[in-house]
Amino acid sequence: MTRRTVNHLLLFTVLTALALTWLVPIGVTLLIAVKWNQVYASKPLWSLPSRIALVENVEFAWTTGHLGSSFVNTVLYASVGAICAILIASLAAFSLSHLKPRGAFWWFMLIYSGTIFPFQMYLLPLYDLYVKRDLYDTKEGLLLFYIAICIPFCLFVLRNFFTTIPLEITEA
Repeated sequence: MTRRTVNHLLLFTVLTALALTWLVPIGVTLLIAVKWNQVYASKPLWSLPSRIALVENVEFAWTTGHLGSSFVNTVLYASVGAICAILIASLAAFSLSHLKPRGAFWWFMLIYSGTIFPFQMYLLPLYDLYVKRDLYDTKEGLLLFYIAICIPFCLFVLRNFFTTIPLEITEA
C-alpha cells in the first residue's frame, strides 16, 4: 500500500468514526421514540419494535408534557425575537456603515462587545433589573432578553453586509 492510500484509509476511518458518533445517538432516539413503553422497558435497547407506536408516543408526550403551549411559545419567541433583533440591528448597521455618525467604529465596538464577554456576567445585573421592573417571569421580559442577546451578532453580520453596498446605490 502506498502512503497516499494509507492516508486516505486513515481519513476515511476517522470520518466514519465521527459520523457514527453523531448518528448513533440520533438512531437510538428514533428507535426509542417508536417503541411501546412495555417493549422499551423489557427488551434490550437495540431490539427492533414489533409494532411502531410513534403516533401514540408523540400524542402521549404532547398531552402529558403540555407541549402544545410550549411549542407555541417557542415559535413566538423565535419568530418575534428574531424579526425584532434583525430590524433593530439593520437600522443600527445601516446607520453605522452609511450614515457615518461620529465615532461609528466605537459605537459598533460597544454594541458588539456584548458577544465578547461571557454570558454569565449579564445574569445577576439582568436579574436585578427584571425584578425591579416587574419583567421577571413574564413573556415580555423573555422576549426582550432574546432580542437583546441577538442584536450584537445581527449587527456584526448586517454591518459587514452594508459595507459591501456602494454608496451610490444607497443614494439612488
